[in-house]
Amino acid sequence: MAENKIVKNEKPRKYTNFSLVVFVGLLIIGALTVSLVTNFLYFGTYVDINIYLFSTICLVAGYITSVSLYYFGKYLFGRIAGFRLINYTFWFITFLKGDKKIKTVSSSIEGLGCKVNMAPKNDAKANHVLYLLGGAIFSLPFFVAAIVLFAVLPTSAQYKYYVLFIFSFIPFVVVGNLLPLRMDDYNEGFILRLIKKENSKDKWYRNLHQLEALTNSNSELKYYDVSGDDLSSFDLDTLIYNYYYCLDHDEPTRANSICDTLIYNVQNIIDTSKLYLGYAGKIYGLCIQKRYEEADRFLQETKSEYRNTIKSKRRYESLKVALFLDAYVESNYDDYLARYFSKEKLAKHYMYLTRVEKEEKLVEHAIESIQIDHKDWYVK
Repeated sequence: MAENKIVKNEKPRKYTNFSLVVFVGLLIIGALTVSLVTNFLYFGTYVDINIYLFSTICLVAGYITSVSLYYFGKYLFGRIAGFRLINYTFWFITFLKGDKKIKTVSSSIEGLGCKVNMAPKNDAKANHVLYLLGGAIFSLPFFVAAIVLFAVLPTSAQYKYYVLFIFSFIPFVVVGNLLPLRMDDYNEGFILRLIKKENSKDKWYRNLHQLEALTNSNSELKYYDVSGDDLSSFDLDTLIYNYYYCLDHDEPTRANSICDTLIYNVQNIIDTSKLYLGYAGKIYGLCIQKRYEEADRFLQETKSEYRNTIKSKRRYESLKVALFLDAYVESNYDDYLARYFSKEKLAKHYMYLTRVEKEEKLVEHAIESIQIDHKDWYVK
């Protein structure tokens, strides 16, 4: 078996993350908008509640409405463009396209919002531009209609102020999603930039099919050879799916090598929810080899944000690793017991439907290993 080396250095980032800059910019614009609208509503309308409370309600309603319209439009035009649904997160609930029916799971606090993932039915015929621009194409007419409605209705029609304000958030949502800048996850503008700059539409399609394979049997999870020193963000996504493949086909050596590559290139993984995966996989690999002191040392050298995710009590994928850590690193029976009894609940909320049974086997293997060494930790 290949030697496990702890990877400490990280490759420099290819694309700067502008999430904080965009967030601050939108926050400033939002504050100015609230101030402007508060005066606007105060002089244009009359409501029998605090005007600041009322403008806040309008602000929240506008944001929810605009984001909801944008992602529904992306889904609708995705269907027209030749794509099929993988998952659709609508605020508090996520719809997963399973083999036989649509399954719903509650969204976590981290994932609260809207998001749509779809895969092409036919790579050669699917229109990726229409799919990625669908949210803007669908939602912007609502903003235009609100302006027209405001212009034609008399001043006495107070509701026109509310309608205009609520739909005035649509341009901000559209611009935020179409900016060709790196954020904390892929946005449509950045995907279009990568496809054009790196001529990588095929890689993006490949990853969409891999994601679909984790949810239903319309696609098959495959291993793709990815090598080289200059890996793109889409290549790193492929490696993430390769890691799942290796887990499911009991290939620990190759899985460990993938984790080393993911750790070295962590700065260039776009989806921040997957940054921890290489570290978690590395620790898991050390644990199944019973190299617990190395696992502990590596865990302590890992950034706290990744360490917290690895030990999370809400992530099903973290369970197999956290059980080992509870038993062999921290000797925490109470946490072990809490995780043991949470496994079925966590499995019900796992979004990768085709991997539920496979992940269950990995968790059970960890529990069996622990109970052999800790006979007093046996749980019926």
